[in-house]
Amino acid sequence: MKKTRLLLGSIVAFAITCMCLSSCNFSSVSTSSSETEKIDKTRDTPAADDTEDDESDDTEDDENTGTTELVSQDSITVNAISVSLDENFIRGFDASEVDFYETEKSISWRDTDGTTKDFFAILKNHGINTVRLRIWNDPTQFSSTVNTGMNDLDRTISMAKRVKEAGLDLMLDFHYSDTWADPGRQIVPAAWKELESASDVASALSAYTSSVLEAVQSQAGITPKYVQVGNEINSGMLLATGGTSTSDNTATGTFAYAGGCADPATNLVSYLSAGADAVHNFDSSIKVVIHLASTGSDLSWFFKRISSVNYDIIGISYYPWESGHGTISDLKNNISTLKGTFSKDVMVVECSSHWKDESSKSAQNYTYQHMIDPSTASVYSDLETAISGSTSYIKGSVQNQANVIRHIIEETAASGGIGVFAWGGDLYGNYKWGMFDSSAVALSSLDVFNVTGTSSEDTDSLEFPYEEDVTGTGANALLLQADAFSSISGGTVTVSFVWKSSADGAGSGGPSCGAGSSWPTVNWADSVGTATFSGESLSALKENGLTVWIPDGVTYTITVSYSS
Repeated sequence: MKKTRLLLGSIVAFAITCMCLSSCNFSSVSTSSSETEKIDKTRDTPAADDTEDDESDDTEDDENTGTTELVSQDSITVNAISVSLDENFIRGFDASEVDFYETEKSISWRDTDGTTKDFFAILKNHGINTVRLRIWNDPTQFSSTVNTGMNDLDRTISMAKRVKEAGLDLMLDFHYSDTWADPGRQIVPAAWKELESASDVASALSAYTSSVLEAVQSQAGITPKYVQVGNEINSGMLLATGGTSTSDNTATGTFAYAGGCADPATNLVSYLSAGADAVHNFDSSIKVVIHLASTGSDLSWFFKRISSVNYDIIGISYYPWESGHGTISDLKNNISTLKGTFSKDVMVVECSSHWKDESSKSAQNYTYQHMIDPSTASVYSDLETAISGSTSYIKGSVQNQANVIRHIIEETAASGGIGVFAWGGDLYGNYKWGMFDSSAVALSSLDVFNVTGTSSEDTDSLEFPYEEDVTGTGANALLLQADAFSSISGGTVTVSFVWKSSADGAGSGGPSCGAGSSWPTVNWADSVGTATFSGESLSALKENGLTVWIPDGVTYTITVSYSS
C-alpha cells in the first residue's frame, strides 16, 4: 500500500529579539495578531441579567432560534470516525457556568427527550466522560465586568461534587486571575499585586494551588484527574497589575512574558513549575496540562522555552470560527509535531461550533475556510454551506455543530491526540455556540460525544509492507498510530528509508524514527537507512505509534515491514 503526502506542512521558525538595558520594557512585547484575536469571553458570554445573545442580531437570528423547543428534538446523524477511539479517549465538556445559571437564573436543565435531569447526568447520557471546571481566585474583584462569583472556589466545589456523583472525571482549570485569562489578558489576582519578588509570586501560586486541591478533595470528595496550570498562556501569565488588559501593564520583572527578555521567561518557568510541582506533590497521579490557544502555526517554540517544567499534557484551544486558529490540518499537524517533539500527550481542551446563524457571517466564513478535509482539500462534504453576498459560510445548524466537532475529534485522534473538550456548551439560550436551546433543553448535537471509531478488527492489522512517500519538515511527526501495530505480537518491525529527492542533496541531516521516548539509531548512508523495533522498542511502538524525523524538504520512501 503506497501513498504520497507532505508531512506536517511547513514549520514556522520562531525567533525572539529582545533589547534589554537595565530592565525590560514589557509594553514593547506584543502577542501575534492570531493570539490577540482569541475570543473575548466577557464579550461573548451572555450577561448576568440577560441570557440572550449580546450581539445586535437581526430577525434572521430570531428565525433560527426563536422560542421553539423543537430544534433540540431534531434527530441528527453522527457517523463513526475513520480512526479507532479507545475507552480512554477524553470526551470532555466545560461546564463552568452551570451553577451560576441554576442559582442566579433558576434554570432547570432538560435532556433531548424533554426530561428534567441533573446537568451532569445529561452529559454522561450523551457520552461525555470528563468535565472541565475553571477557577478564578476572587471574581468579586471584577463584579462590574463579569458575573460575580463565576467561578470561585465555592461554586467549583459545588459542581465538583456533582461531577463525582455522575461518575465523571474532573479537569480543574486554574486561570490564576480574578477574571478571564487568555492570550490578550493575564491579570494578576488582586491579592498578589503587592508581592515584591518572583519568588514571592511563585510561593503564593504554589500555596493557592495546593489549598484549592485540598478543598476540592476534602469537600467535594473528588481528586481531579487533570489540572491546568494557567489558561491560554501564549503571551505568558500574571502580566498586568491593573485594568482589564495586558496593555495596562505596570508590572516589573516579577511578572512573566512567554516571549521577549530572559528574565520574564525565567519567571514564567518559575510560576509554571510552582503550579505543576504543587499539583504533583499533592497527588502524583494527577496529570498537569499546559494550555495554549491555537495560532495556526507550530507551537513548539513555547514548549522549548519551558522544557524544565514537569508537566504531562499539552492542551490546545481550537475554534475554527476564529480567524487566527488556522485550518483543521494545522491543528492536526500541531498535535502530531508536539507529541513527537516533546513526547507529551496532546488534547484539545476547548472547541465549539455554531448551531445558529449570526447576522454577520464572518465567523462562519472562517469556519468555511478552516474546515478543509485534508484528504480532498475542500470543505468537508457533510457540512451544509451557504452564500451571503459573496461570502461563503458554514450554516448554523444542530447537525453542522455536531459535524464540525466530530471532525475535530476525528483529526485529533488521527494525529495521536488523547481527547477533545467542548467549550461554551453550557451557555444556554440564543448563545450561538451553546449546546442547550433557549428553554435549557439539550441540543441533539450533544450526541457527537457518543461518536464511535473504527473497530479494532478494522484497524488492528496494517498491510505489510506499508509504503509511503514522505517529505520532511525537520520536525518529529507521528507517521502511523499505535493501533496500526496492535495485531503484532513479538517479532521485528523494520522501517527503511530510501531517498527520493531533496532540494539540498541526498540524506541531508539523515532520517530517524522512534516510538515515544525510544529512538533507535538509523544506520543510513546517503540515500538508504533502516531502523528495527523488537522487544522493548516494539512494545513502545505498539503503545505510541511510529514517529519519524526527516530533514526539511527531503523526500524519502518509507517502507514498514514485519517479520515474526
